[in-house]
Amino acid sequence: SGNNAGHTFLKKYVIPFYAENQESSEVQILDLFSRIANLGYCNDEEIDGMLSIVNDIIERGRIYHDPQAALFNLITDLSKIRPEISASYAELALSVFKDIKDDPMQSLMKFHIARFLLSSFNANPQEFQELYPFIPDILSVFPTSEKHRTEEFWLEMKAFIEICKDSITKEIFDAIVESLARYLSYQNFTSAIFVVSKDENDEIIRLFGELVVTY
Repeated sequence: SGNNAGHTFLKKYVIPFYAENQESSEVQILDLFSRIANLGYCNDEEIDGMLSIVNDIIERGRIYHDPQAALFNLITDLSKIRPEISASYAELALSVFKDIKDDPMQSLMKFHIARFLLSSFNANPQEFQELYPFIPDILSVFPTSEKHRTEEFWLEMKAFIEICKDSITKEIFDAIVESLARYLSYQNFTSAIFVVSKDENDEIIRLFGELVVTY
């Protein structure tokens, strides 16, 4: 995985530092692991180590910081590399999502859990079919206040629409239209505000137009 110096630094310095400062560095270490995973700069041993830390945090529960948003962000990123891990966290994710889905103070955590759940469904709709009734609530996080994450979620939405295009219920159809309408309500400034590429922004506009015609 490229230059070994980064792997050595992670093993010799970053992980030991976290081990000594767990309570105060959870969110930072999870965010770092997410960046590493997104760069593809991690080997199997490092992924195992990341998952071990994820499991330790889940077992330990909340201490000084609430790491769950960063936690589910990392789990989603790692599941892109190892899709089979999603099943280990889906029950917890859905349970937390149900608890917070109507709480406006938990919007960031709700977004990251929603992204994980939608990504898991897209990767294996049959295995995660119990998530299907929650799709309208999952789509309700779009667009997100964490603006640079909006395109990530849109790509999951687009994948979902393609996978389920022949079986979308009216409730889910309505949720898709409402989500896209919220995004487009910012008009000419939408793509800049939410850091969405021109190509993807144009595709959202095109899809919204097609859906509205059949609404």
